[in-house]
Amino acid sequence: MKHPLRLIVLVMLSLVPVACAPPVYDNPVAVMMNTHESPHLRLAAAEQAEQKLPDDDKRLASLRSLTWERGHPAELRTFAIDSLVRHNEADAKKYLAKSIALVNNWETIQHLLDVAVRRKWVDFTPAIVRCYSRTASAYPDDTKRPEAGALLELNPGRTIDDIVFDVFAHDPQADVNERAAAWTLMNRLVADPEKLLTLLRNVKATDPLVLDLQAAATDLHVTADSKETIAWLQSLRAADHQRFWAQAKQAVASLTDEQRRGLELRHIPLLVHLRAANDPALSMTRAQLLGNATGHIVSQDHFNKSAGYDGGNPDRNQTLAHWQSRLSWGDLLVMHTVIRLMNDPTARAVIFQQADADVKDTGSEYGGLLAWTDANQLIVKPYTPMLRKHNLVYYSSEQLTLDSYFALAHFHLHAQKYENAQWAGPGRGDFERIADTQRYNGILFTCIDPNRINVDFYCHAPGSAASADGICVDLGTITR
Repeated sequence: MKHPLRLIVLVMLSLVPVACAPPVYDNPVAVMMNTHESPHLRLAAAEQAEQKLPDDDKRLASLRSLTWERGHPAELRTFAIDSLVRHNEADAKKYLAKSIALVNNWETIQHLLDVAVRRKWVDFTPAIVRCYSRTASAYPDDTKRPEAGALLELNPGRTIDDIVFDVFAHDPQADVNERAAAWTLMNRLVADPEKLLTLLRNVKATDPLVLDLQAAATDLHVTADSKETIAWLQSLRAADHQRFWAQAKQAVASLTDEQRRGLELRHIPLLVHLRAANDPALSMTRAQLLGNATGHIVSQDHFNKSAGYDGGNPDRNQTLAHWQSRLSWGDLLVMHTVIRLMNDPTARAVIFQQADADVKDTGSEYGGLLAWTDANQLIVKPYTPMLRKHNLVYYSSEQLTLDSYFALAHFHLHAQKYENAQWAGPGRGDFERIADTQRYNGILFTCIDPNRINVDFYCHAPGSAASADGICVDLGTITR
């Protein structure tokens, strides 16, 4: 046989698998965005689109959506960021400054931060602060957060607190969302609320957001530490609520230092109405309020939600003894007022009427506000649910939200049936929506049997970023 070695080599080569090059696509942008296609081919299509269609509007719009939309592989997100920067760095930076707050993938966030540091985007600082303002279970709020590292590299020689506060108070590049986010973050980074109030009072600024927060610190000894509480504060500052603001300022001015400590916006309406009624509760010390609450609570029957209520999360302690060190004077005043309402026959009758109706209605939970009449009488005021999706959630109306700024507390019922003791306590969703997001005082009424309802008070824990840390105190039961 001629050339036996050559023949053997040819046979061997024929057995070696050959890596196939990715196909050339007629519409590479469509393939790039096809979530049913493999990540490898999507990335190849993205590279083809960059070469063939660099200025195509559809390509650029698709790249922008890739940076933050869920469901795309990390390597494609990274390519999208880099491709946008290669195409037009100024435009890319402007878009990424807005979209970084929407990104929920840490690998993508880290790449964005690396790009900003590598390209020395110092004016990207407000965007990084806004991203940092979001809570993250994977990282603590200290310098271990990836955003903190990027901020320190872009702003050498400065502390995190100084960088974040400057975005809030002084940075001309920061928009209102970034400044509000910076203030939200400051409230988590600085443990001492008195220090925050002092910082606010000393800022020299003409920005409306800063002026509103300064007025709250100076007049009411409170701050707003989230987007929702800032909206609340701005509503109180509106021209048609000037009288209420003046009354609140007078009420706070009459308090002692002990009583002012730990005040929040959710306490202010109660102060206004108690002062208008010359209520002696306003002169009670924290120790007196705590003693009264303890005396009531020890005389009551209590019902705690069953283990596993929140899908495996640790059970939340619902005793006053557990939470008393974290309850402010204002919190104890709220509890004192709710306990008095529990002893009001008219209020009890309304609560049981609502419970009876809720047990029969399988389309929604029921709820509303503990609010005052024009005659300054505290009542249980039901509000029709905004949506009726199922029997485990109360969807409150827009009107309730507006009225809640001047009310004592938000309430809802766990009354899917009369024998409902296993649900006697606010769930994770209740804390997230009512206490953590809206920052209301929360009251939960739970049916124990046809003639008894359990009452829980719950609220956001100051300085906490997690609903798992929220405060909950079982106040006892009311009887039909």
